[in-house]
Amino acid sequence: MLNINFKNLGSISEGNIKLNKLTLICGENNSGKTYLNYMLYELLDKRFTLRHPIFHDIFDLAKESGIYKLDLKDFLDNSYIKLKLGFEKKFQTSLDRFFSATQGTFKNFRLDIVEDLDMIKNSIF
Repeated sequence: MLNINFKNLGSISEGNIKLNKLTLICGENNSGKTYLNYMLYELLDKRFTLRHPIFHDIFDLAKESGIYKLDLKDFLDNSYIKLKLGFEKKFQTSLDRFFSATQGTFKNFRLDIVEDLDMIKNSIF
């Protein structure tokens, strides 16, 4: 389960959504459903994908040596939080471009992704 806290997204001043296998988003017209759905689409399309810059170094090293070892426990304990915070900040600044809005339209948007790292670790180890 992915828990997403956000502020200042279109007409939504503050919200929280918990994504599961099936998540329904309902509401009145002009209540922010489209903004929310588009934001979720962009978030899930970009979130920690292999396009993230942190993976570029890994790929470069793998190309050079033919192999790269990644300690997942160390990654989750040390690098994951930095990666998550960096991603959230970059995502916040990319919404203007994503929505084709004037620069600064989403300057007050805030995002906090809450994931259960213990659950992730337990499913891996």
